[in-house]
Amino acid sequence: MKRMKPWILTAAVAALALSFVTVALAQPSPPSAFTGTVTGADGDVATGLSVEAFVGDTLCNNSPATTFSRSGVTSYFVTVHNASTRDGCDGDIRFEIGGQAAAQTAQHGGSGPVTLNLTLAQAARVATVHVAVWRSTSNPDNLYLSTRPEGGSWTTHDDDGPLSMSVFGSGRFERSDDLIPVDVDLGNGSTATVHVAVWRSTSNPDNLYLSTRPEGGTWTTHDDDGPLSMSVFGSGRFERSDDLIPVDVELE
Repeated sequence: MKRMKPWILTAAVAALALSFVTVALAQPSPPSAFTGTVTGADGDVATGLSVEAFVGDTLCNNSPATTFSRSGVTSYFVTVHNASTRDGCDGDIRFEIGGQAAAQTAQHGGSGPVTLNLTLAQAARVATVHVAVWRSTSNPDNLYLSTRPEGGSWTTHDDDGPLSMSVFGSGRFERSDDLIPVDVDLGNGSTATVHVAVWRSTSNPDNLYLSTRPEGGTWTTHDDDGPLSMSVFGSGRFERSDDLIPVDVELE
């Protein structure tokens, strides 16, 4: 019987070892597990709420999970896919409880459940202001503004007549001189102020736009759908913006 040459035997052993290593490397990593308590900014959190783990916008739950009571305290347990078992699940893990974000994040790893107590982030306060822009049909230079806080009544800001408009910045637009303050009831006995400004294109005066700013915040121009759409209203003396624009303003 012929003996296998030493170099052939060595190569065969190496190839076999490599195949074992390749098989080992190909095995997916087990999901990460996290457990702990869940508390809210206002205190207790209900049981039975969904527990979702995300990496970016990818849902990475290994299986559905909900909050439950353990020793009288709301708790959770969730297992989370990693990149070897679900695409997009490699990176910082963030948690949502019943759709509300938790302040804490986590990383994959660990040989057993990682204890991570979650606190729900303070929900942003949002004030909704409905806004309507009016334009005189007999004198299109005359613009007016009406506002209504959510649940309140309409106010037309015309005590001083039509809006006073001035060329702004580079000259491409005019802006209302008065940044009209609108007080919004927050429902807890306090109010917040939202400022509203109307813009008009100098090259095409038919094009009107709207900007809002919470007190102490930054301006947002609501132009995702282009300039305001205006239609003749009532007796025909005025055009009004077609949509009574709801502006959700996140308050500081």
